[in-house]
Amino acid sequence: MRPVIVGLLAYTAWTVVPTPLRLDAVVIAVVAFLALVFFDIHPILLIVGATLFGVVVYAR
Repeated sequence: MRPVIVGLLAYTAWTVVPTPLRLDAVVIAVVAFLALVFFDIHPILLIVGATLFGVVVYAR
């Protein structure tokens, strides 16, 4: 991705999220970013994986 797009996405996420970020959410985001950049995983696989992870871990 181009740096401008990453910056715009980060700014949008920062302004849209009204609540403070929890540590677990930050860790998940960093791991997803690293998987995207260093292992060249397709973004849709990260989205589906994060969805499944959220359903399993955060289901009450």
